[in-house]
Amino acid sequence: MEKNKITIEITADGWKTDVTINGKTYSERMVADDYGSECVEGNFEEETGIPDSICEVLDNFFCFDCQQALLKYEREEAEYEDD
Repeated sequence: MEKNKITIEITADGWKTDVTINGKTYSERMVADDYGSECVEGNFEEETGIPDSICEVLDNFFCFDCQQALLKYEREEAEYEDD
């Protein structure tokens, strides 16, 4: 049986989180901008196969903060290259 795990991929455009519980994988994808983020795929809070304790941990600003840091870095690099 596959191990239970959480996989998160974060880019300057947003992030995707995969949660595998008891061999089943659930996905949620968020697209972000300067003002917030929008869920465009999946919704962990609606999935009955994901324990509440895991949903609660994933419902924070860590991914958003990382995404915003990447976006800021990419914008600063673009400004530097334009000079």
